[in-house]
Amino acid sequence: LRKEEIYLNHNEKYIHSVTLTKTSTEKYYLSFLLIKYNLKEKLDTVIGLDLGIKDFIVDSNGNRYENKHFYKNQEKKLKKLQRQLSKKQKGSNNRNKLKIKLAKVHEKISNQRNTYLHQITSKIVNENQIICIEDLNVKGMMSNHKLAKSIQELSLYEFRR
Repeated sequence: LRKEEIYLNHNEKYIHSVTLTKTSTEKYYLSFLLIKYNLKEKLDTVIGLDLGIKDFIVDSNGNRYENKHFYKNQEKKLKKLQRQLSKKQKGSNNRNKLKIKLAKVHEKISNQRNTYLHQITSKIVNENQIICIEDLNVKGMMSNHKLAKSIQELSLYEFRR
């Protein structure tokens, strides 16, 4: 596909780019990036965000966003599928089917996490003008083997981005 600008309503909204992606579960997605020009009223609100493991985010207004533990909830299923996959003969049809089944579970976890992050970030961005986020040394925190899985599950970089 090539990048093409298509004007819709007198320069109010147009398609900026189109992306076609294929997942490991043999699904195809077509994403459109629409640019809409509308000016919102200016907000004067400032918020500070504290990131954590027990509560994903605690903001300066006292609102708490819980950590949903999407990976932890599916971990038992993942372990079972990975154990089964390791016992299958390489190159067999059953192994290929199981690989797709395992990829679907990983995709479900990823989709749940991304949806939750999108809901939280959209709400915070729409309600506040200035956002201050706690600066964490994630790489250093990942070296603690007792916390590494919990920190990785939060997807802090994606939230910050």
